[in-house]
Amino acid sequence: MGRRGVGRGFAKRYLVLSLSFLFVMAAAGVKLAPAADEKPVYMDPSAPIEKRIADLLPRLTLEEKIGMIHGDRKLNTAMDNTPVMRLGIPRLAMTDGPHGVRMDTSTAFPPGVSLASTWNENLIGQVGAAIGRETLAKGRTVILGPCVNIHRFPFGGRNFESYSEDPYLAGRIAVGYIKGVQSQNAVATVKHYAVNNQEHERGTISVEIDERTLREIYLPQFEVAVKEGGSLALMCSYNRINGVYACENKHILTDILKDEWGFKGVVMSDWGATHSTIETAMAGMDIEMPFGDYTGDKLLEAVKAGKVPESVIDDKVSRILYVIFKIGLFDRKININGDWVDSPEHRAIALDAAREGIILLKNKGDVLPIDRNKVKSIAVIGPNAAVARVGGGGSSEVTPNYRVSPLEGIFKQAGNVKVTFEPGCDSMAPIDYEIIPASSLIPENDVGGDFGLRAEYFTNV
Repeated sequence: MGRRGVGRGFAKRYLVLSLSFLFVMAAAGVKLAPAADEKPVYMDPSAPIEKRIADLLPRLTLEEKIGMIHGDRKLNTAMDNTPVMRLGIPRLAMTDGPHGVRMDTSTAFPPGVSLASTWNENLIGQVGAAIGRETLAKGRTVILGPCVNIHRFPFGGRNFESYSEDPYLAGRIAVGYIKGVQSQNAVATVKHYAVNNQEHERGTISVEIDERTLREIYLPQFEVAVKEGGSLALMCSYNRINGVYACENKHILTDILKDEWGFKGVVMSDWGATHSTIETAMAGMDIEMPFGDYTGDKLLEAVKAGKVPESVIDDKVSRILYVIFKIGLFDRKININGDWVDSPEHRAIALDAAREGIILLKNKGDVLPIDRNKVKSIAVIGPNAAVARVGGGGSSEVTPNYRVSPLEGIFKQAGNVKVTFEPGCDSMAPIDYEIIPASSLIPENDVGGDFGLRAEYFTNV
């Protein structure tokens, strides 16, 4: 009995001392390791995003952080940043857009210039939601769209991708698109930031622009895309702005985008648009795509040499983690549902958008709609009439399961009306167009039976 009583007394005193020790340690700010079966905060879906980031960030090595802020060459896809498998951090899996998913076949929605012509933000929201669903169905999480650059130059090779020459209209359509995409827990990437308005020499050209013009014409649609649309990603462009490349331009990336507009998401480069290491890191770009030519080993060396503070790297990684947590990517598997791709519902949305985007400028004599009971023949002329073009190609190329050319559609609707097709010139051929024969040219009011053109010259110009 005596020994048993001594044992219980010792145990009580030991417990009191242990609790006192824990209290003193806690008061001193010493963090104790969680129990083996206790999940860390970053793995708790109910915890606030900021706390999850604060818990996860210190667990990463510098090398792992550097890996996350550029594309993963090992994956050989040129479309993913580097995951951290040790901690379960998934990659951001990207795919080209913006008017459909550029992977195998998918629904081809009207290009941007046509979507803007609808003036229907709610309809564009449906388009965005459909694209978001198809993005996830392809196993991707980030769609590279919308494109909101202003139509400044009529020969701009990507004008068809973007919305308008008006920043207000471009902004409203962008908001609808972004909200639609991100309603599906996919990421929209507003591009190309900024003043990226021509393809000729796009990788070297410097747009010389004053602050007022920048603010009034070229940035409003980006601003509303961030503040109202809530875009989680943004792509900086190839060109220079007042002599400084967009992806290393602190004024637009940090001063305006992050500090002034409060952008919380990630800034990625256009593919191959990065030109420096320290300048780019310090300016505010977060992910170099497609690989880490400048923000891989070179940046790691710069941080170790004290030329770039590790806090700068932490900010970039925190933004990537914010996006991952925001769309729930850390807590769920992507629902790869093939039934979403080119579904009847998505085709119906694409058709509605195409119909609403059509603008009839003139209908002299009420020619349209064509009355098949009165018209005997229809002439279809032009090199694109027999080709079903769904966009302007390039990185925004979308491959639908089927296409209907204008000529094919007219044939189907014409009934008994005779349809004649003449391609005219070849729009894809070099500039060696066939000359119109003189026999086809008869001057107006000509009475002599001559052929050709009548010219008039004026000296008062």
